[in-house]
Amino acid sequence: GRWRGFATQQESQARRVASLQLPEHVKQSLIGLKVNKLTDIQARAFEPILRGRSFVGTSKTGTGKTIAYLLPLIERLRVDKINRENSVLILVPTRELCKQIGSA
Repeated sequence: GRWRGFATQQESQARRVASLQLPEHVKQSLIGLKVNKLTDIQARAFEPILRGRSFVGTSKTGTGKTIAYLLPLIERLRVDKINRENSVLILVPTRELCKQIGSA
């Protein structure tokens, strides 16, 4: 089995921004912003959201939850060419978080 606290080589590879199913310019932009590896919440959320599945996750403040769901969601919108008839609604509990998401 796997020791607690140690990621397998496959898990470490999956956390690398360079290995994500995103356009190269998006990956390069993230790397330019010093985002080279995904946090735990980002790594767990990316695939289910990208595939259109529901995902519920919790994580402490500052761990990248906004990027965890917006990055795969925006890619899905781009690929599926989602428009007004087939759009996305994001509900947030606070005005502060709404401003953060709106500026992302």
